[in-house]
Amino acid sequence: MIYAKSYDSITKKVLNESSGELEPREFHEVRYRKQIKGGFGMFYKSYEEAVENLISSKLDFTIWLEIKNQFTYARIEVVLSATELSKKLGCSRQKASMIIGKAANEGLIMQVSRGTYRLNPFMVLPFRSNGEELQKEWNTLTASNLKQKDEEVELVAPVKVQSSDDED
Repeated sequence: MIYAKSYDSITKKVLNESSGELEPREFHEVRYRKQIKGGFGMFYKSYEEAVENLISSKLDFTIWLEIKNQFTYARIEVVLSATELSKKLGCSRQKASMIIGKAANEGLIMQVSRGTYRLNPFMVLPFRSNGEELQKEWNTLTASNLKQKDEEVELVAPVKVQSSDDED
């Protein structure tokens, strides 16, 4: 883990008990702040590429901003409704649904359950969020989603197709 070290110096007037007068006194403080990958309010290069693929008009940009702004450090999973977005922004439900789908395909958001999405902390970290924790949760979720998809593939039994040569 990398730590950033900063020094602060504050001058305050303090009461001198022996003389009874206020005298300036300097206080020094050393702060250590843990630096995490991404920090807060940080955008990654892949974010810009994904947004470039996502947005083709001013309306697309407006819809994406509305989606992104629903996520905060306290709300990491959000219920996104294309109907609600379309009513709020005055666009068609299909357009809002298309942007949600494209954002999920680009990896900007991930569908956690029906209608519930999570913002990718490797792309965007909301202000004041704990990036390290969010990134660990994201990795856990993506790993469980991949495992679930692998299990679904194993559940499907192979089907033998009978060709015309086998009939003889």
